[in-house]
This record gives sequence, C-alpha cells and structure tokens, in this order.
Amino acid sequence: MKKIVLISGVGGSLFPYFIEKLEKKYRLVLIDSNDVVKHTYPNSNIIVVPSVKDPQYRTVIDKLIRNLHVDYYIPLIDEEILQAIEIAKTQRNLKLIAPNQSFVQLCLDKFRLMKKLTQLQISQVLTWRADRGPARLSFPVFLKPITSRGSRGARRIDNMEQLQAYFLFESYSKYDVMIQEYLEGEEYTVSVAVNNLNHLIAIVPKQVILKKGITLHAVTRKNEIISAICRVIVDKLKPYGPFNVQLKVCKDQVKIFEVNPRFSTTSVLTCEAGVNEFDLCMKLYGKTSIKEIDSYQEGLFLYRRWENCFYELKP
Repeated sequence: MKKIVLISGVGGSLFPYFIEKLEKKYRLVLIDSNDVVKHTYPNSNIIVVPSVKDPQYRTVIDKLIRNLHVDYYIPLIDEEILQAIEIAKTQRNLKLIAPNQSFVQLCLDKFRLMKKLTQLQISQVLTWRADRGPARLSFPVFLKPITSRGSRGARRIDNMEQLQAYFLFESYSKYDVMIQEYLEGEEYTVSVAVNNLNHLIAIVPKQVILKKGITLHAVTRKNEIISAICRVIVDKLKPYGPFNVQLKVCKDQVKIFEVNPRFSTTSVLTCEAGVNEFDLCMKLYGKTSIKEIDSYQEGLFLYRRWENCFYELKP
C-alpha cells in the first residue's frame, strides 16, 4: 500500500517534475493557496488551502493530515516550516521532512545566520544591519531583508544615492535590512540531503548560470571544497533535515550568503542527476546506517522555459 505524502507549494517551479517522479511510488496530496493550480494539474490530487499567513492555515493543515492519514509531510514554503514543526509535534505517526526548529529559526534570520557562520569559522561574509552599518561603505554592496523569502527586496547597490533610494521606494525599515559586502565569484546552489537523525545522505553542488528570482539555468559540478563546507554545517549546526546552501567561490574561498531550510527549486536538477532528495529523505527516515551518495551526473545542465496552460471559466 502506497504511503501518503503531503507536499505544499505545488504552484512552484518544482512541479510537475516531482509529481511525475513520485506518483508511481507514493500517493500524493498536493496543496496550494492558489486555486488556479487545480486547473494547471487537473489530473492530480490538489487541495486549495488558505495562505500560509492566514491564522487558520495551521488548523486546516492539521485537520487535513489527520483526515487523510498522511505519512510524510514535505513543507516547501519558508513561512510554513515552523508551523509544520508544531503540527508534527502533535501527530505521533507523522514524519516531517524538514530540519529541526533551531536550525530553521537560524536560517530564517539571515543576519543571525551570517554571524553564526562567522563565529563557527565556517564562512565569513562582511555583514551589517542597515541601521548600524559603518559610517563609510565601500561600494558595491548587497542589500537584503533579514527575514524575507527568496530574492524579495534583494538588490545590488552601487552608490550612496541608490542606497538612499532603496529605503524610499522599498517598504523596509533599516532595522529589517542587512548590508553585505558584494561577492565576486562563481555562484553555486547546493542540495544537502540529511535525514531526521542528522545522517548525511548526499551533497550536490550546482553552478548557477542565470538567476532571476529563482535559478533558471544551472549545471551540476563536483567541488570538494564546497562539499567539505556543507559537511561542517551538518556537523556543527545539526539540521536534522534537508537544506540548501547558496554561496560563491571567491579565489578558492567559499562564501556562504544564504541557507534555506528546505528543498531548493533546483532539486529538479539534483534529482535528474541521480539524487532524488525527496524520495531518499523519506526512504531513509529513521535509518542509522547511511553511506553518503557521491555518485551523480556531473555537467548536467538545467534550463527552464515557460509553459502555456488554458482552462475554461465556468459561470
């Protein structure tokens, strides 16, 4: 009998790829707050739920899991993960595929994460909160909200006029924004698959070729320096679940500028290269003896394109 898997954010770029990769092995329950998604994938079991920010979200998801007897829950939305952790605490048989609470809270506070990485000597990127930045900045710099999702509000700033304009036109206070040194180098997004007992399953680095909000073009690359840094993160920060690292390699130095406590939008490339993170984290849940997977297809290129979908509005 197929295990039942609840996956959120089905309107995102991971789908329909992962529907096709998982539906033969698992019974999928897919959720999204946008009812248009039901028409995008009319042959899939898609349930429309409230927005993650809706006060009723947790109650709705909790009831859904109980009524459908969900075995695995994979939250893919940043704001959802902490709520998913609380839901899992009340449901003894539910297996949550996500990092633990302390790791998630650290990653979602990007300023605190940068300080922690420096403190543990894992990576150092010069970072200030915008309301306490140095009197004189060396431009260019990079601005981003401390608690935003993805690339929202993230901007390269080349001079003081642009810096002042940022706070005039963006809806952020200086207290909520951090300033980072601008990093020149090759950008990577790295899938790090870890099971619920903090045993490492696989590390797959992907060089970013083109990025607009999400990564549009990327290619798998084996890089032992990057892999070594990711192993240190697993050892020192103990995520107890899968995560994604965003970094740049600057003159042989690894500079981490973000860690996402969930599967990445480039998990499709990780999977196509031979490492299905979703399936592995479920299959190896609770396993104490795991050999790290280090074989995957290198040089596999991902490019994303638009697909046009149509449906008829009913009166």
